[in-house]
Amino acid sequence: MKEITEKIEVLCKTEEEAKELLKELNKRGYVWSDGSSLLSYTSHTEWANGDSYGLAYQIWEDKDITYSCLGGYLRKDCPTLSFKEFKEEYMENKCEFKRGDKILVRDFPDNDYIEKIFLTYIDGAFSPYICVAGVYEEGYENGEEFVTQHWKYAKKKEDTFELTVKINGKDVDPSTISKETWENLRNGTV
Repeated sequence: MKEITEKIEVLCKTEEEAKELLKELNKRGYVWSDGSSLLSYTSHTEWANGDSYGLAYQIWEDKDITYSCLGGYLRKDCPTLSFKEFKEEYMENKCEFKRGDKILVRDFPDNDYIEKIFLTYIDGAFSPYICVAGVYEEGYENGEEFVTQHWKYAKKKEDTFELTVKINGKDVDPSTISKETWENLRNGTV
């Protein structure tokens, strides 16, 4: 399950879509803006209008949900996704990691990400990302016994690199290099 980190609007054309969306968001701790459970109602029965049935659900960063009639206006201050797009992006369990990958994990949206070694993914688990516990990473890498930890959210660790610049055999602070010299280095003309 991908973490929702920004305000999103989701368009549900049928009550079945709305129920599936609200059930998923309820599992993640979201509530209606008045504090009531998302499972208490879908609001669709209030707005049903023949074939133009549907609502736009606004998912807010503070775990509140609001809605508006699809016949009304769509928000311009956040991405708008169809239910199908939202489901593919945020609800389907797509684990993009393989055993041994260095990934970033956290348990709560307000926590900072920390780096861990990925082991496996358990579909349907509350905290589905299984990683090597920090102090046991060396043991894991040496093929020894290790302890695991479970995490709720994970994302790919961006590749980083360290650059050492030498000009005429001497180390140079990269921040002191002119734009022209960088272009020449990039083009291989230095």
